[in-house]
Amino acid sequence: MFELIGPAVTLFLAGVGAIIWLVRLEGRINSNKQALAEQAKDLENLTASMRIELATIKARAEADAAAHSETTLALVRVQEQLKYLTSLFERHFVEGPVKRPRRTVDE
Repeated sequence: MFELIGPAVTLFLAGVGAIIWLVRLEGRINSNKQALAEQAKDLENLTASMRIELATIKARAEADAAAHSETTLALVRVQEQLKYLTSLFERHFVEGPVKRPRRTVDE
């Protein structure tokens, strides 16, 4: 009977060691799952904040583009007015003022 005690104790200790190893492995697996879940949640939050920032940047760019088109239209109007004023200036001062014949009372 004493011959079986040594191998039985060895098997018992090996079984206890295997159970402890499995419990620790399960703890690591659970902690890894929790870490992955936290990382996935952080990634979702980061993606959501990036979408919000992208929408803000896009809205600002569209507003700037609209303002630019309005500015371009105003600039074209100013250029047309300058052309008109330049032609008036050239007609009046370069060619001389237009002289109209005076009308008399009899006419």
